[in-house]
Amino acid sequence: MRRGVLLGDDGDLMVENGGIVIGQTDDQNVSMLISASKGEFKHAPSLGVGLVDFIKKSGTSASEELKRRISVNLKADGYKVNRYSLSPAGELNLDYE
Repeated sequence: MRRGVLLGDDGDLMVENGGIVIGQTDDQNVSMLISASKGEFKHAPSLGVGLVDFIKKSGTSASEELKRRISVNLKADGYKVNRYSLSPAGELNLDYE
């Protein structure tokens, strides 16, 4: 479990009682990795799944490529994907540790 600075739903720093909020950041980190495209993290330019690349794609090959990118990127950041599924409606379900 990683701890760090928490962000709100709008991406801004969470602030309470005049200070930034520190807490468990695994879900936040994974969400950012999946949303970001390569080059968006200056400290690690090769990281980023680029979910936006898959918005208008469908089919098995697109789903497999998305799964591969998620697995590679999460592994590079120290996570392990246990289970992955993508519903016909495009809902991503991800179990990781």
